[in-house]
Amino acid sequence: MSGSVYIGVWTNYYTNTVTLTVTQDVGSVLTAALALFVSVAISHLWSIVCFIIHQIRSTPQPRSGIHHQRQALLRNNTTAAWTAWVLIKLAWTWRGKARGVAGGTAVLVPISVLFVAFIAGMSILSSRIQLINSDVLLTGQECGRVPPLTVNEDGKWSPTEGQAALTMLKWSYERATEYGQNCYGPATSPDDPEPPSCRDFPLTRVPMSIRVGVPCPFGDGVCAEPSGAITLDTGLIDSNDHLGVNSPPGDRIKYQKIMTCSPIRAENYSSPWMAKPPRDSGLSDAATAAGVFYKTYNLGPGSNTNYTWLSSNRTTDTIYHLSALGSQAYTRHDDLKAAEWRPIPQLAVKDADVTLVILRNEVLYQEAVRDPWFRASTVGYVGGLGKRPAGYYTADQMAASFIACAERHRFCSSNTSCTAFGGISVNATAAGGAVTAGGDQSVHLNRQQKAVYDLLERAKFGSLLSFIRGGTRLLRALDFVAYQEGLPGLDVRHVFSSGLPEDQWQVEVAGMFNATVANLQVLASQLAAPPGELPVPVPTSVDTNSSSSTTTTTTTSASTSTSNKNRNRNNTSVRTSSSSFKLSQFIKRPNVTAEMASVCDRVRRRNLEQHANFAFVPLISVVVAGLVVMLFNLCCIPNVIFWLQRKVFDRKGRRCGYRQREWREGHLFMLQKAKLEGQGFGPWEVDEGWDIPWMSAASRERLPLVVQSETAYVPGPQLVPASNGIITGDPKGSTSDWYAASK
Repeated sequence: MSGSVYIGVWTNYYTNTVTLTVTQDVGSVLTAALALFVSVAISHLWSIVCFIIHQIRSTPQPRSGIHHQRQALLRNNTTAAWTAWVLIKLAWTWRGKARGVAGGTAVLVPISVLFVAFIAGMSILSSRIQLINSDVLLTGQECGRVPPLTVNEDGKWSPTEGQAALTMLKWSYERATEYGQNCYGPATSPDDPEPPSCRDFPLTRVPMSIRVGVPCPFGDGVCAEPSGAITLDTGLIDSNDHLGVNSPPGDRIKYQKIMTCSPIRAENYSSPWMAKPPRDSGLSDAATAAGVFYKTYNLGPGSNTNYTWLSSNRTTDTIYHLSALGSQAYTRHDDLKAAEWRPIPQLAVKDADVTLVILRNEVLYQEAVRDPWFRASTVGYVGGLGKRPAGYYTADQMAASFIACAERHRFCSSNTSCTAFGGISVNATAAGGAVTAGGDQSVHLNRQQKAVYDLLERAKFGSLLSFIRGGTRLLRALDFVAYQEGLPGLDVRHVFSSGLPEDQWQVEVAGMFNATVANLQVLASQLAAPPGELPVPVPTSVDTNSSSSTTTTTTTSASTSTSNKNRNRNNTSVRTSSSSFKLSQFIKRPNVTAEMASVCDRVRRRNLEQHANFAFVPLISVVVAGLVVMLFNLCCIPNVIFWLQRKVFDRKGRRCGYRQREWREGHLFMLQKAKLEGQGFGPWEVDEGWDIPWMSAASRERLPLVVQSETAYVPGPQLVPASNGIITGDPKGSTSDWYAASK
């Protein structure tokens, strides 16, 4: 379930970030280029800072030699760190030799150090432009789902289409079960690595609350304990934040489910053991065997029976078998006689869907189990173990033990407009209409919201009933089971289990609830990127009246007894070929509404390190700011600034002229020119645009590689430093005179 990822700019409405998504290779190049660009821009910014400081410090008044050295350093800047280091060396060398050494150092060194810190901060911030552990947007190119089965005139459907639908349903439930068990487990340390299977969806889990010891939600005398129920609450699940349907606030819906469960005293509503099954069970007398007895549980009639559940004492090959019956609130009306199950008044909770979770338990426990759902206090013996028979505990209610759950749902189109809590409604109208979940309170959904609602409705809003019927490995009690073969005196395999905690039923209910919520997380990604590579076994032939397989049903529900009877009568077996189709051959893009199809283009999922995300606005801001800094330094400094000084700040031009001359003549090449001119090498000319001196071809051939003379001839007036280190001279003279010193 990977799916094609959108490459380009999009808005992540979970973080409200405009995001640029590229491939990982392009992202690596972009990261390196951005780091290089930032370093170049910062170097230009440091040049601007040095220019500003140089111009502020520039003065025609007599100053010490260290002042002019600092000016030369600012004029010929390299990096902030190197400038700080040279300033420190200057202060150390000039200590005690001139005034103002400490003061100038105390100002310039902190500026350089702060700029170094600024560089470090900018490097960190620029690295944060790349978004780590962020989401990507799916293109929806693979979007689709297996369409509902089409029944022909004979009441049948295509075997391959049916197999494809079952494959998709099984994969969805198994994926949700695995995700719920791995990612909704007990809280772990933040240092523990996240399992790879928990990295698919935008949020690892939907926050929820669990309360134990709450009052029984059903009538008096039904629950095993009056205040021993458990309540699980999802809170408001946001379709954008939790389900990954990328939408602005106006196109989101919120959904909440509250489920309260409790073990019930089903034995108080059961019949005595009977040698024959009820007539309306669908089991003929010929299907019974000697020693097999039957019992009915009467918690409300089924659609075709007067009882709720039929079970027998005949063992099977299944150690734990889960079944479920459900009653939706809207079906409890006199005009809906075809309801699967009509609960007794004590279980018929108003405005809530009620589910019976039925456990058949054939495990042999090594210790007694006091959990009310798995209770095992009866000691049984496995025969054939020799002179010392081993005792094991068997379930007190092996045939069936019950947990009843009341589920309430509500929907919101905003933080304030919500339905009342109730059962799943059937009156969700067309796009732009109203949705009601119990009572008369309704909310109106726009087309985008209705599309998300339809997506949840297709999965029955994570109904516990439909999920248990998905045939998933829900029970965590299976973790305690061990299979043993070859025991002395035994020719068959036996299944044993260690004892279970007293609150194991609460663990199971929480696990089921987690799986149903995880199934909601799977929905959007499954629609946008279905598992098209799944193999679909293809039935090749159907043999009737086959004697190779015989099925005897020992645990049946009232609602399925007729189908069991027909299956036993036909006694068919299906052989499948070794080849198979791919599920992608059966997947079709949703064609119910255009809005439903648009969900495919709005699905986010976790970035699995195959793509790189960048915060687009900060990225563009850094690029624009860097370009502005570089262009300003290259085009405006110093000429434009000097022009503004002359035109705006200093119309007389004297002080500006000094600053300009000091800046121009303080360039490294100009200082070198003055040095060489003092040794008689020249003549020189200066490029007025770049302030770069140059010589004629004949003159530059006479330049030595290294000047050997230890003394230099300095034309013009000698500048002799006074005893206080102050160098004086005519500021209108040659700039080379200002930096000359005699020995």
